[in-house]
Amino acid sequence: MEPRTTRRRLLAAAVPLAAGLAGCGSLAGGSQPRTDATPASESTASDRGTVRRADLPPFPSLSVPEPTYRDWVPGTGEQRGGFDAAYNIARLRERREALPADVYEGVSSWAMFGGYVGIEYGELEGMLVGLSSNVVYLGSFARSDVESRLGPTAFERYATREGVGYYRRQGDGVWAYLAVSEGAVVGGDEPVDAEAPAERFREEADTLFATARGERPRLHEESSVYRRYTDSLGWPLFVAARPPTTVDRMGAASALRPPLADFFADETLAGVRVGVGQSVSDGDLVQRYWLYVPEAAPTTPSELEDAYTVNGIQGLLDDAESLAVRRDGRAVEVATLAPVEEPGGGVDPPLASLDATLSGDRMTVEHVAGDPLPLARVRVWADGETVDPGDGTLAPGDSLAVEVGEVDRAVVVYESPSGNSTVTLADAERDGEG
Repeated sequence: MEPRTTRRRLLAAAVPLAAGLAGCGSLAGGSQPRTDATPASESTASDRGTVRRADLPPFPSLSVPEPTYRDWVPGTGEQRGGFDAAYNIARLRERREALPADVYEGVSSWAMFGGYVGIEYGELEGMLVGLSSNVVYLGSFARSDVESRLGPTAFERYATREGVGYYRRQGDGVWAYLAVSEGAVVGGDEPVDAEAPAERFREEADTLFATARGERPRLHEESSVYRRYTDSLGWPLFVAARPPTTVDRMGAASALRPPLADFFADETLAGVRVGVGQSVSDGDLVQRYWLYVPEAAPTTPSELEDAYTVNGIQGLLDDAESLAVRRDGRAVEVATLAPVEEPGGGVDPPLASLDATLSGDRMTVEHVAGDPLPLARVRVWADGETVDPGDGTLAPGDSLAVEVGEVDRAVVVYESPSGNSTVTLADAERDGEG
Protein backbone atom coordinates (compact mmCIF):
# COMPACT_ATOMS: atom_id res chain seq x y z
CA MET A 1 0.00 0.00 0.00
CA GLU A 2 1.09 3.58 -0.59
CA PRO A 3 1.98 5.63 2.50
CA ARG A 4 -0.16 8.66 3.03
CA THR A 5 0.25 11.83 5.09
CA THR A 6 -2.80 11.83 7.31
CA ARG A 7 -4.23 15.01 8.75
CA ARG A 8 -3.25 13.87 12.22
CA ARG A 9 0.33 13.30 11.12
CA LEU A 10 0.46 16.59 9.24
CA LEU A 11 -0.80 18.49 12.26
CA ALA A 12 1.64 16.69 14.51
CA ALA A 13 4.42 18.04 12.30
CA ALA A 14 2.92 21.53 12.17
CA VAL A 15 1.95 22.03 15.79
CA PRO A 16 5.45 23.09 16.94
CA LEU A 17 5.20 25.86 14.32
CA ALA A 18 1.70 26.90 15.34
CA ALA A 19 2.75 30.26 16.71
CA GLY A 20 4.33 31.08 13.34
CA LEU A 21 1.77 29.47 11.06
CA ALA A 22 -1.06 31.02 12.97
CA GLY A 23 0.94 34.15 13.60
CA CYS A 24 -0.39 37.66 13.77
CA GLY A 25 -2.44 38.32 10.70
CA SER A 26 -5.09 40.49 9.15
CA LEU A 27 -8.60 41.49 9.88
CA ALA A 28 -11.24 39.21 8.49
CA GLY A 29 -13.78 40.15 5.89
CA GLY A 30 -17.10 39.24 4.37
CA SER A 31 -19.85 40.05 6.87
CA GLN A 32 -20.96 43.32 8.38
CA PRO A 33 -18.03 44.60 10.44
CA ARG A 34 -18.00 44.45 14.21
CA THR A 35 -16.31 47.30 16.07
CA ASP A 36 -14.91 46.92 19.55
CA ALA A 37 -15.93 50.05 21.40
CA THR A 38 -15.49 49.39 25.12
CA PRO A 39 -13.01 52.06 26.32
CA ALA A 40 -10.30 51.30 28.82
CA SER A 41 -10.70 53.10 32.12
CA GLU A 42 -8.15 55.62 33.30
CA SER A 43 -7.72 53.84 36.62
CA THR A 44 -8.91 50.65 38.28
CA ALA A 45 -10.09 49.87 41.76
CA SER A 46 -9.64 46.60 43.61
CA ASP A 47 -9.50 45.22 47.10
CA ARG A 48 -5.86 46.36 47.15
CA GLY A 49 -6.89 49.95 46.51
CA THR A 50 -6.39 52.13 43.47
CA VAL A 51 -3.61 51.23 41.04
CA ARG A 52 -2.50 53.94 38.65
CA ARG A 53 -2.66 52.80 35.01
CA ALA A 54 0.75 52.50 33.39
CA ASP A 55 1.55 54.51 30.32
CA LEU A 56 -0.01 52.01 27.91
CA PRO A 57 -1.39 52.71 24.43
CA PRO A 58 -5.15 52.75 23.87
CA PHE A 59 -6.74 49.45 22.98
CA PRO A 60 -6.57 49.05 19.16
CA SER A 61 -9.70 49.59 17.11
CA LEU A 62 -10.41 46.26 15.43
CA SER A 63 -13.25 45.86 12.95
CA VAL A 64 -13.89 42.19 12.22
CA PRO A 65 -16.82 40.21 10.81
CA GLU A 66 -19.36 38.12 12.64
CA PRO A 67 -17.96 34.79 13.92
CA THR A 68 -19.82 32.74 11.31
CA TYR A 69 -17.33 29.88 11.71
CA ARG A 70 -19.06 28.97 14.97
CA ASP A 71 -22.16 27.90 13.00
CA TRP A 72 -20.11 24.74 12.31
CA VAL A 73 -19.12 24.12 15.94
CA PRO A 74 -21.47 21.46 17.40
CA GLY A 75 -22.76 21.60 20.93
CA THR A 76 -21.12 19.52 23.61
CA GLY A 77 -21.30 15.80 23.09
CA GLU A 78 -22.06 16.06 19.37
CA GLN A 79 -18.56 15.51 17.98
CA ARG A 80 -15.77 13.19 19.10
CA GLY A 81 -13.19 15.92 18.60
CA GLY A 82 -13.36 19.65 18.22
CA PHE A 83 -12.03 22.50 16.16
CA ASP A 84 -8.89 24.06 17.52
CA ALA A 85 -8.54 26.99 15.13
CA ALA A 86 -10.54 28.97 12.58
CA TYR A 87 -8.58 30.72 9.80
CA ASN A 88 -10.00 33.54 7.68
CA ILE A 89 -8.18 32.90 4.39
CA ALA A 90 -10.24 35.34 2.31
CA ARG A 91 -9.38 38.32 4.51
CA LEU A 92 -5.77 37.18 4.65
CA ARG A 93 -5.57 37.59 0.86
CA GLU A 94 -7.30 40.97 1.05
CA ARG A 95 -4.78 42.25 3.59
CA ARG A 96 -1.72 40.71 1.96
CA GLU A 97 -0.05 44.09 1.35
CA ALA A 98 -0.46 45.05 5.02
CA LEU A 99 1.29 41.92 6.28
CA PRO A 100 4.92 40.85 6.36
CA ALA A 101 5.64 38.12 3.82
CA ASP A 102 6.51 35.57 6.47
CA VAL A 103 3.21 36.14 8.30
CA TYR A 104 1.16 35.91 5.12
CA GLU A 105 2.93 32.75 4.02
CA GLY A 106 2.84 31.22 7.47
CA VAL A 107 -0.91 31.63 7.87
CA SER A 108 -1.73 30.72 4.26
CA SER A 109 0.31 27.53 4.68
CA TRP A 110 -2.68 26.10 6.54
CA ALA A 111 -4.46 26.00 3.16
CA MET A 112 -2.07 23.14 2.33
CA PHE A 113 -3.49 21.20 5.26
CA GLY A 114 -4.68 17.78 4.13
CA GLY A 115 -3.30 18.12 0.60
CA TYR A 116 -5.37 18.86 -2.50
CA VAL A 117 -9.11 18.39 -1.94
CA GLY A 118 -10.45 19.80 -5.21
CA ILE A 119 -10.48 23.45 -4.07
CA GLU A 120 -8.35 26.19 -5.63
CA TYR A 121 -6.60 28.57 -3.25
CA GLY A 122 -8.45 31.59 -4.67
CA GLU A 123 -11.78 29.94 -3.83
CA LEU A 124 -10.89 29.09 -0.25
CA GLU A 125 -12.37 31.58 2.21
CA GLY A 126 -12.02 29.93 5.59
CA MET A 127 -10.90 26.81 7.41
CA LEU A 128 -11.74 25.11 10.68
CA VAL A 129 -8.97 22.78 11.79
CA GLY A 130 -9.11 20.14 14.52
CA LEU A 131 -6.21 18.18 15.93
CA SER A 132 -8.27 15.06 16.63
CA SER A 133 -11.02 14.80 14.04
CA ASN A 134 -12.15 16.83 11.05
CA VAL A 135 -11.29 19.87 8.98
CA VAL A 136 -13.86 22.08 7.23
CA TYR A 137 -12.95 24.03 4.08
CA LEU A 138 -15.30 26.96 3.32
CA GLY A 139 -15.34 28.93 0.09
CA SER A 140 -16.92 30.28 -3.06
CA PHE A 141 -16.94 27.01 -5.00
CA ALA A 142 -19.62 24.82 -6.49
CA ARG A 143 -19.92 21.18 -5.54
CA SER A 144 -19.84 20.17 -9.22
CA ASP A 145 -16.51 21.95 -9.76
CA VAL A 146 -14.89 20.27 -6.77
CA GLU A 147 -16.17 16.85 -7.82
CA SER A 148 -14.92 17.29 -11.39
CA ARG A 149 -11.45 18.09 -10.05
CA LEU A 150 -11.49 15.07 -7.78
CA GLY A 151 -12.36 12.80 -10.72
CA PRO A 152 -8.77 12.33 -12.00
CA THR A 153 -7.35 11.91 -8.48
CA ALA A 154 -7.18 8.80 -6.33
CA PHE A 155 -10.37 9.78 -4.52
CA GLU A 156 -13.43 7.70 -5.45
CA ARG A 157 -17.04 8.60 -4.70
CA TYR A 158 -18.72 5.96 -2.58
CA ALA A 159 -22.02 7.63 -1.66
CA THR A 160 -24.30 10.60 -2.32
CA ARG A 161 -26.80 11.82 0.24
CA GLU A 162 -28.89 14.98 0.54
CA GLY A 163 -26.75 17.03 -1.81
CA VAL A 164 -23.44 15.79 -0.37
CA GLY A 165 -20.96 13.62 -2.28
CA TYR A 166 -18.78 11.31 -0.17
CA TYR A 167 -15.28 10.39 -1.36
CA ARG A 168 -12.48 8.22 -0.02
CA ARG A 169 -8.92 7.29 -0.77
CA GLN A 170 -7.02 4.46 0.87
CA GLY A 171 -3.51 5.01 2.11
CA ASP A 172 -1.27 2.94 4.34
CA GLY A 173 -3.43 1.95 7.28
CA VAL A 174 -5.85 4.82 6.88
CA TRP A 175 -8.74 6.02 4.75
CA ALA A 176 -8.81 9.70 3.77
CA TYR A 177 -12.40 10.90 3.41
CA LEU A 178 -14.08 13.96 1.91
CA ALA A 179 -17.70 15.13 2.06
CA VAL A 180 -18.39 17.68 -0.70
CA SER A 181 -21.27 20.15 -0.59
CA GLU A 182 -21.97 23.58 -2.06
CA GLY A 183 -19.35 25.94 -0.65
CA ALA A 184 -18.07 23.49 1.94
CA VAL A 185 -15.87 20.38 2.08
CA VAL A 186 -15.41 18.30 5.22
CA GLY A 187 -12.29 16.13 5.41
CA GLY A 188 -11.28 13.45 7.85
CA ASP A 189 -9.30 10.25 8.37
CA GLU A 190 -10.33 6.85 9.69
CA PRO A 191 -8.17 3.77 10.36
CA VAL A 192 -8.60 1.06 7.76
CA ASP A 193 -9.25 -1.50 10.48
CA ALA A 194 -11.93 0.62 12.20
CA GLU A 195 -15.44 -0.75 12.32
CA ALA A 196 -17.42 0.69 9.36
CA PRO A 197 -15.01 3.62 8.78
CA ALA A 198 -16.98 5.03 5.82
CA GLU A 199 -20.18 5.19 7.81
CA ARG A 200 -18.35 6.60 10.83
CA PHE A 201 -16.98 9.47 8.78
CA ARG A 202 -20.32 10.08 7.07
CA GLU A 203 -22.07 10.35 10.44
CA GLU A 204 -19.51 12.91 11.62
CA ALA A 205 -19.80 14.91 8.40
CA ASP A 206 -23.60 14.76 8.60
CA THR A 207 -23.41 16.17 12.14
CA LEU A 208 -21.33 19.11 10.90
CA PHE A 209 -23.58 19.85 7.92
CA ALA A 210 -26.69 19.62 10.11
CA THR A 211 -25.07 21.96 12.66
CA ALA A 212 -24.26 24.47 9.91
CA ARG A 213 -27.89 24.32 8.74
CA GLY A 214 -29.11 25.02 12.26
CA GLU A 215 -30.70 21.60 12.67
CA ARG A 216 -28.50 20.63 15.64
CA PRO A 217 -27.43 22.62 18.71
CA ARG A 218 -24.36 24.80 18.33
CA LEU A 219 -21.83 25.34 21.08
CA HIS A 220 -22.41 29.09 21.35
CA GLU A 221 -26.11 28.40 21.89
CA GLU A 222 -25.29 26.18 24.88
CA SER A 223 -22.34 27.99 26.47
CA SER A 224 -22.70 31.64 27.51
CA VAL A 225 -18.92 31.96 27.97
CA TYR A 226 -18.24 30.66 24.46
CA ARG A 227 -20.91 32.98 23.06
CA ARG A 228 -19.40 36.02 24.81
CA TYR A 229 -15.90 35.03 23.70
CA THR A 230 -16.81 34.60 20.04
CA ASP A 231 -19.06 37.68 20.08
CA SER A 232 -16.15 39.71 21.41
CA LEU A 233 -13.43 38.50 19.04
CA GLY A 234 -15.60 37.89 15.96
CA TRP A 235 -13.59 36.19 13.20
CA PRO A 236 -10.21 37.86 12.77
CA LEU A 237 -7.47 36.29 10.66
CA PHE A 238 -7.05 33.52 13.22
CA VAL A 239 -9.09 32.64 16.28
CA ALA A 240 -8.83 29.77 18.74
CA ALA A 241 -12.09 27.97 18.01
CA ARG A 242 -12.35 25.93 21.19
CA PRO A 243 -13.94 27.31 24.35
CA PRO A 244 -11.57 29.47 26.42
CA THR A 245 -9.10 27.17 28.18
CA THR A 246 -7.95 27.43 31.79
CA VAL A 247 -4.48 29.01 31.92
CA ASP A 248 -3.14 26.71 34.65
CA ARG A 249 -3.76 23.68 32.43
CA MET A 250 -1.46 24.99 29.71
CA GLY A 251 2.18 24.19 29.26
CA ALA A 252 4.71 26.98 29.40
CA ALA A 253 5.18 26.83 25.61
CA SER A 254 1.48 27.02 24.73
CA ALA A 255 0.69 29.58 22.04
CA LEU A 256 -2.50 30.36 23.96
CA ARG A 257 -0.68 31.26 27.17
CA PRO A 258 -1.30 34.96 27.86
CA PRO A 259 1.55 37.48 27.74
CA LEU A 260 3.73 37.97 30.82
CA ALA A 261 2.11 34.99 32.53
CA ASP A 262 5.48 33.94 33.96
CA PHE A 263 5.78 37.23 35.87
CA PHE A 264 2.51 36.82 37.78
CA ALA A 265 1.86 34.94 41.00
CA ASP A 266 0.19 31.59 40.42
CA GLU A 267 -3.07 32.69 42.03
CA THR A 268 -3.37 35.68 39.67
CA LEU A 269 -4.11 33.45 36.70
CA ALA A 270 -5.47 30.40 38.52
CA GLY A 271 -8.83 29.42 37.05
CA VAL A 272 -8.70 32.16 34.39
CA ARG A 273 -9.81 30.96 30.95
CA VAL A 274 -8.16 32.31 27.83
CA GLY A 275 -8.95 32.52 24.13
CA VAL A 276 -6.97 34.34 21.46
CA GLY A 277 -7.37 35.95 18.06
CA GLN A 278 -4.89 37.64 15.73
CA SER A 279 -5.26 40.68 13.49
CA VAL A 280 -3.49 43.58 11.80
CA SER A 281 -4.54 47.18 12.46
CA ASP A 282 -2.99 50.57 11.74
CA GLY A 283 0.40 49.10 10.87
CA ASP A 284 0.56 46.82 13.91
CA LEU A 285 0.29 43.08 14.23
CA VAL A 286 -2.16 42.49 17.07
CA GLN A 287 -2.45 39.38 19.19
CA ARG A 288 -5.56 39.72 21.30
CA TYR A 289 -6.20 37.61 24.40
CA TRP A 290 -9.64 37.26 26.00
CA LEU A 291 -9.24 36.39 29.69
CA TYR A 292 -12.42 35.31 31.47
CA VAL A 293 -12.39 35.29 35.26
CA PRO A 294 -15.03 32.93 36.71
CA GLU A 295 -16.79 33.74 39.99
CA ALA A 296 -14.87 30.97 41.78
CA ALA A 297 -11.41 32.16 40.66
CA PRO A 298 -9.07 33.32 43.47
CA THR A 299 -8.54 36.63 41.68
CA THR A 300 -11.09 39.20 40.46
CA PRO A 301 -11.37 40.88 37.06
CA SER A 302 -10.23 44.16 38.62
CA GLU A 303 -7.18 42.53 40.17
CA LEU A 304 -6.27 40.87 36.87
CA GLU A 305 -6.61 44.18 35.04
CA ASP A 306 -4.44 45.81 37.70
CA ALA A 307 -1.76 43.17 37.13
CA TYR A 308 -1.57 44.20 33.47
CA THR A 309 -1.65 47.96 34.07
CA VAL A 310 0.79 48.64 36.90
CA ASN A 311 3.76 50.88 36.18
CA GLY A 312 6.74 49.13 34.67
CA ILE A 313 4.93 46.20 33.08
CA GLN A 314 5.58 47.58 29.60
CA GLY A 315 9.29 47.13 30.23
CA LEU A 316 8.86 43.36 30.52
CA LEU A 317 7.89 43.06 26.83
CA ASP A 318 10.18 42.83 23.85
CA ASP A 319 11.47 46.24 22.78
CA ALA A 320 9.34 46.33 19.62
CA GLU A 321 6.11 45.36 21.36
CA SER A 322 3.56 47.32 23.33
CA LEU A 323 0.66 46.26 25.51
CA ALA A 324 -2.97 47.44 25.62
CA VAL A 325 -5.54 46.40 28.21
CA ARG A 326 -9.25 46.85 28.87
CA ARG A 327 -11.97 45.17 30.92
CA ASP A 328 -15.57 44.26 30.12
CA GLY A 329 -17.42 42.70 33.04
CA ARG A 330 -15.66 39.48 34.02
CA ALA A 331 -13.48 39.53 30.89
CA VAL A 332 -10.11 41.27 30.66
CA GLU A 333 -8.72 41.79 27.16
CA VAL A 334 -4.97 42.05 26.67
CA ALA A 335 -3.45 42.90 23.27
CA THR A 336 0.19 42.83 22.26
CA LEU A 337 1.06 45.14 19.36
CA ALA A 338 4.14 44.82 17.18
CA PRO A 339 4.84 47.21 14.27
CA VAL A 340 4.82 45.80 10.73
CA GLU A 341 8.21 46.74 9.34
CA GLU A 342 8.21 45.30 5.80
CA PRO A 343 4.67 44.65 4.58
CA GLY A 344 3.77 42.95 1.31
CA GLY A 345 5.42 40.36 -0.88
CA GLY A 346 3.80 37.20 0.46
CA VAL A 347 3.43 34.32 -2.02
CA ASP A 348 0.36 32.10 -2.33
CA PRO A 349 0.92 28.45 -1.38
CA PRO A 350 0.62 25.65 -3.93
CA LEU A 351 -2.04 23.08 -3.03
CA ALA A 352 -0.84 19.59 -3.86
CA SER A 353 -1.13 15.96 -2.80
CA LEU A 354 1.98 13.77 -2.93
CA ASP A 355 2.63 10.09 -2.32
CA ALA A 356 6.03 8.80 -1.28
CA THR A 357 7.62 5.37 -0.94
CA LEU A 358 11.01 4.11 0.22
CA SER A 359 12.91 1.41 -1.64
CA GLY A 360 16.60 0.70 -1.34
CA ASP A 361 18.40 3.98 -0.93
CA ARG A 362 15.79 6.01 -2.76
CA MET A 363 12.56 7.78 -2.02
CA THR A 364 10.10 7.98 -4.90
CA VAL A 365 7.79 11.00 -4.77
CA GLU A 366 4.67 11.07 -6.96
CA HIS A 367 2.56 14.19 -7.55
CA VAL A 368 -1.01 12.91 -7.24
CA ALA A 369 -3.10 16.04 -7.79
CA GLY A 370 -3.22 19.80 -7.44
CA ASP A 371 -0.90 22.66 -8.37
CA PRO A 372 2.56 22.26 -9.90
CA LEU A 373 5.11 22.22 -7.11
CA PRO A 374 8.33 24.30 -7.42
CA LEU A 375 11.13 21.97 -6.35
CA ALA A 376 13.16 24.94 -5.17
CA ARG A 377 10.72 25.09 -2.27
CA VAL A 378 10.75 21.35 -1.53
CA ARG A 379 13.06 19.59 0.91
CA VAL A 380 13.41 15.96 1.92
CA TRP A 381 14.30 15.22 5.54
CA ALA A 382 15.94 11.83 6.05
CA ASP A 383 17.72 10.62 9.18
CA GLY A 384 18.50 14.16 10.31
CA GLU A 385 19.81 15.22 6.92
CA THR A 386 18.21 17.61 4.42
CA VAL A 387 18.23 16.48 0.79
CA ASP A 388 17.63 18.84 -2.14
CA PRO A 389 15.35 17.11 -4.70
CA GLY A 390 16.67 19.16 -7.61
CA ASP A 391 15.42 21.99 -9.83
CA GLY A 392 12.35 22.53 -11.95
CA THR A 393 8.71 21.76 -11.20
CA LEU A 394 6.88 18.63 -10.14
CA ALA A 395 3.52 18.60 -11.95
CA PRO A 396 0.47 16.35 -11.45
CA GLY A 397 1.29 12.87 -12.77
CA ASP A 398 5.04 13.39 -12.48
CA SER A 399 7.34 11.51 -10.13
CA LEU A 400 10.96 11.80 -9.09
CA ALA A 401 13.47 9.68 -7.20
CA VAL A 402 15.62 11.17 -4.46
CA GLU A 403 18.64 9.41 -3.01
CA VAL A 404 18.20 9.39 0.77
CA GLY A 405 20.32 6.43 1.82
CA GLU A 406 19.22 3.35 3.75
CA VAL A 407 16.92 5.25 6.10
CA ASP A 408 13.79 3.97 7.80
CA ARG A 409 11.82 7.16 7.27
CA ALA A 410 11.86 10.22 5.02
CA VAL A 411 9.59 13.27 4.98
CA VAL A 412 8.83 15.66 2.11
CA VAL A 413 8.23 19.23 3.22
CA TYR A 414 7.34 22.52 1.56
CA GLU A 415 9.26 25.57 2.75
CA SER A 416 7.71 29.00 2.24
CA PRO A 417 9.72 31.54 0.22
CA SER A 418 10.27 33.57 3.38
CA GLY A 419 11.71 30.46 5.00
CA ASN A 420 9.72 30.89 8.21
CA SER A 421 7.20 28.06 7.82
CA THR A 422 7.19 24.48 6.60
CA VAL A 423 4.39 22.05 5.82
CA THR A 424 4.65 18.26 5.56
CA LEU A 425 3.55 17.05 2.11
CA ALA A 426 4.37 13.34 2.36
CA ASP A 427 5.80 10.93 4.92
CA ALA A 428 7.17 7.50 4.04
CA GLU A 429 8.47 4.72 6.25
CA ARG A 430 10.16 1.59 5.08
CA ASP A 431 8.02 -1.53 4.77
CA GLY A 432 4.87 0.57 4.39
CA GLU A 433 4.72 1.81 7.95
CA GLY A 434 4.23 5.50 7.01
